[in-house]
Amino acid sequence: MALFKIFKGNVENLPLDKHEGYAYFTVDTKELYIDIDNDTRVQVNAEKLSRTIDNSTETIEIDDILEL
Repeated sequence: MALFKIFKGNVENLPLDKHEGYAYFTVDTKELYIDIDNDTRVQVNAEKLSRTIDNSTETIEIDDILEL
């Protein structure tokens, strides 16, 4: 299980340093970024992910959810 600290703000304010377990929601662009370790930040494709939450039977590949 992972615990995340979620920050929100504008995309231009994303910090350059990455911190494992931090997530950032950009209110101006409606995007979600997750620092999966201290070297890697991924952008979550929330639009595709939201379809799986709505009881969809569609199979979504992990590469379509995480934009590396």
